[in-house]
Amino acid sequence: MDGGPWSIVTFRGIQMQFVKDRFNYLFNSTKGLILVAISMVAIVTAVWGMLSGPMAEMGVREVVVKLLGMKIVQAEREGRIIILYHSIAMAIVAIETYMITGLLKMKAFFKTAINAIITVGYILTMVFGMGFAYFGRNWAFHGLYITGLSLIFFAGVMLCVALNPWNKEYYVTDKDYARTKSGLDLERTAFFATAVTTVISAISLPPPSPPSFRLCSALCQAHTLATVLKHSSPRM
Repeated sequence: MDGGPWSIVTFRGIQMQFVKDRFNYLFNSTKGLILVAISMVAIVTAVWGMLSGPMAEMGVREVVVKLLGMKIVQAEREGRIIILYHSIAMAIVAIETYMITGLLKMKAFFKTAINAIITVGYILTMVFGMGFAYFGRNWAFHGLYITGLSLIFFAGVMLCVALNPWNKEYYVTDKDYARTKSGLDLERTAFFATAVTTVISAISLPPPSPPSFRLCSALCQAHTLATVLKHSSPRM
């Protein structure tokens, strides 16, 4: 075919440039990364939602289990739920991270490295975590699940470094933005607090530290989401 949007399709299939453009959009742009993460969460929610109580009463659960070849043991229900929760939660954390790296100024290296590491991390966590929990006890899958969680933690530490609000390079002089007299960006400080408390909450500490850190992290994340929704475009 000549001309038009279908000119990219050839007799031997789709041209590599078409695939490259789509791949770059999905994995090299903030909107694309968010779209991929939301899509994966939607797929997991749709499929595993079929295992819920109401679906079981209608007989849908048994059909899905047999169709997908799941190996479900009732005694392991709590463990499966924990892995399911972490699989979805890590994708949500990745989405928040993409928003932060897209909204705030930071060095290109940090932005690229953080997005890449957390993307690989949540995908490993979701794919191999769900595989281990619902499709047999393959301990290699469990190892890759833990690897994914570790990568996400590492990306969180890198985000904390990248968001350091006391770096004078990111001080603001515009009076329209919340800042201290010295120029410390209070908005950046709030994002920094979100990243730090979230990373700390992932570390096993003696009680009552974890609940207090998690509460602080939840409050900071609420502020982060409110700020992200407030901004329609990255601040330059």
